Amino acid sequence: MTKLFLAWPNRVDSAVLSAGNWLAGLPRDNLLTRELTQVARSADATEASTRIDFDYGSVRAFRAFALVNHNLTRAATWRITLGSAPGASDIYDSGSLLAWRMSFDGDLLEWEESGWWEGVGDDEYLRAPYAVLHVSSAYYSGRYLRIQITDTSNPDGWVQLGRVFCGGGLSPTWNASYAGWSERWADDQSVIQRADGGGEFYDPRRRSRVAQFSLDRMEPGEAAFVHEMCRRLGTTGEALWVPDADDLAYSQQYGFLGRLRQLSAIEYPYHNTRKLAFEIGEIL
Repeated sequence: MTKLFLAWPNRVDSAVLSAGNWLAGLPRDNLLTRELTQVARSADATEASTRIDFDYGSVRAFRAFALVNHNLTRAATWRITLGSAPGASDIYDSGSLLAWRMSFDGDLLEWEESGWWEGVGDDEYLRAPYAVLHVSSAYYSGRYLRIQITDTSNPDGWVQLGRVFCGGGLSPTWNASYAGWSERWADDQSVIQRADGGGEFYDPRRRSRVAQFSLDRMEPGEAAFVHEMCRRLGTTGEALWVPDADDLAYSQQYGFLGRLRQLSAIEYPYHNTRKLAFEIGEIL
């Protein structure tokens, strides 16, 4: 495992969105709301319809991107460009990126099968709460950003997104300590009722992921960054948790768009060293 990436702020809300062809009842601007179930849906699955342009009004810095609560299929790809004019790519071009990096049941596949090479074992991931992620190797600054989604064979006949993340973040000099690092499914709101005869009846509901870790060797500048992050986000603002920016298959399974569940104290364990424990919960 290499470096984690803790992304914030989500700059999408400061952008003016355009391009593509989106339903009037499920418009493109639904991506500017925090309600992940308030989705934007394209009129069809053609590339001309599944494009989003972002105008930030002035130059902004970006490094982390995510598509949340989507219906993208195994064949889907996406491309991120940043330019000095609308639709331009002179500042940054991600190239065509696979939407799905994680795999399921890979040990059951024969090496000749296409899924073995693509890293996708079956379709269990579809409709599951796994974001599409990308972290660039460095910061890139520009005013005009475009996300082009290509999923023309989507059986739904359209592409749907609940939220987009476009922002910066922190990749600390020293990674989180292994001691105390944990990831779990939590907050299961399912209801279980027991009948008089002892039988159980279930009302399954969603559950969210929680990550806990500690940055035990932060440099003072990094601590200042985190201090400001805590001030601005509190326990309600959005943070994109990417546990390993160099392994997006792993990060797609364990990373998520979340919020700080608590605001821990910044500790001073050694000279010029800071320490802070994090607990991040997934936003549903």
